[in-house]
Amino acid sequence: MCVIEDFYPKDLTVQWEVNDTNCSRQSNLEYELNAEGHYNTHSLCKVSNEMWNTNTEYICVVNHLGKVIRVKKNFKDKLTLRLKPPTERELFVHNKVVLEAVVSGDELETVTEASVSCKVKNKPVTSVPGNVNFPEGTSQFKRTRYIFVDTKKWFDGEMVTCSIHDRGVNRDIKQEISFDKGDGRTPSVVIHSPDTIRTDAVSLVCEVTSPKLGDVYIMWKVNK
Repeated sequence: MCVIEDFYPKDLTVQWEVNDTNCSRQSNLEYELNAEGHYNTHSLCKVSNEMWNTNTEYICVVNHLGKVIRVKKNFKDKLTLRLKPPTERELFVHNKVVLEAVVSGDELETVTEASVSCKVKNKPVTSVPGNVNFPEGTSQFKRTRYIFVDTKKWFDGEMVTCSIHDRGVNRDIKQEISFDKGDGRTPSVVIHSPDTIRTDAVSLVCEVTSPKLGDVYIMWKVNK
């Protein structure tokens, strides 16, 4: 299963590669709208028992707004590490950059004991561990660690590097994330009037445009 979260607009494509061959038994995408107004979806690739029991590399290829993301997974590995960018609420309400380092694995003990260390320019940063859970619709345990990064360093584009050690296969797993400043210019921001007005709700659109946009965080405010 390849899980894609927090994207907008809705249109995207997913293609599986199994040992450099396209997956022929792939599920159709179904979308869910989350509380932040973004979409979540997942894709399934079905393989034979013979393929599953061999040393197979699975690649989930996601194409969204012309950006291609390739995520590799070999299920002989015990752990995976994924870094998620800061949430808009922490940025706008608390003026804090809080990243999420998500450790996933098939074994509860392995995920629980996994130690995550993060640095910015080789200097350790503060982190707080979250609880281990087993999300519905997945087959793995997950634990989130919250990484606190200096706001100025983040928006200056400094690289955040996090790593864990998988004792099961005796290897280090490293992931990096940074803020994309685009061209550094102030973008154009327009709030469009709603096309239709219902009695229960009105849909507004905030459009942000720039020749080279980079990463953008948007949060709405209604009165106070």
